[in-house]
Amino acid sequence: WVLIANSSEAHLYATPKAKLFNDSKCLSHIRDYEHPASRERRQDLIAGPSGKYLNAQVPSASTYSEPMDPKELEARIFAKRIADDLKQAYHHHTYQELIIAAPPHFSGLLKKQLNGLSSIISVNIPKDYTKDDHAQLAAHLK
Repeated sequence: WVLIANSSEAHLYATPKAKLFNDSKCLSHIRDYEHPASRERRQDLIAGPSGKYLNAQVPSASTYSEPMDPKELEARIFAKRIADDLKQAYHHHTYQELIIAAPPHFSGLLKKQLNGLSSIISVNIPKDYTKDDHAQLAAHLK
């Protein structure tokens, strides 16, 4: 599989690896993901309906957590959502390896969420190709 992602959208494709390097039409669209909250302004994410500050915190085992940047929190939530789907599909033997193209920070969040499955990532491209069409994607992946 090939995952093209950033913190607000992602596109998942299937492709036979051998064809990937020889055929621009080899990408078969599986699914799109969107996370509109990642596009929100920081101040809109931290202000609740009454305009009061919402203190976003990272879930942890301790009783105290440092406040987290709301944009970072949204990116982590989105990365977890994608990673959960990828893990489930992998455990159902739907795919065997994964190519990720995502900005470095978001790629790191995805890898962290994939924890035990990071070995299935065969290629990691630190770029945002979410706006590219199939031909451009195939060219980037060659």
